[in-house]
Amino acid sequence: AWYQTLIKWATEDGNYDKAWMYVQQGLQYGDDGAYAWGTFYILRAILRLLIAESNYTRATELLSLIEHHPASMDMVKAWASTHENTLKAELSIDEFEAAWERGKRLDLGDVITEYMER
Repeated sequence: AWYQTLIKWATEDGNYDKAWMYVQQGLQYGDDGAYAWGTFYILRAILRLLIAESNYTRATELLSLIEHHPASMDMVKAWASTHENTLKAELSIDEFEAAWERGKRLDLGDVITEYMER
C-alpha cells in the first residue's frame, strides 16, 4: 500500500507526472498473486488521480471495475464509491451510464497493462 500513499501525495501536490510514475512502479507487482490485493489499492489511487485530471469518463469506468470485480475488497469498494456522486455531477446521465457499463466489462489485466504503459 506504500505506492498508493505516494500516488495520493503526488496527486494532492498536483504533480501528476510523478503520480503516474508511482502508478507504473506499483503496478509492476500486480502480476504477483501474493500482491494482487495491492493492485486494488493502486486502482483506488488511480481513480483519485483521474478525477484530479478531470478524466471523468475513464474514472467512471475504473470505479465500475472496482465495484464489480470479484477480487475487489469491500473496503476498497466502499472508499471508491464515495466518488460516484462527483462523477455523476461531472457527466451527463447517459455518459455516466455508458461508462459504468463499459467498466463492468473491463479486463483487470488489460487495465493494469494500460496504466503500466501510460
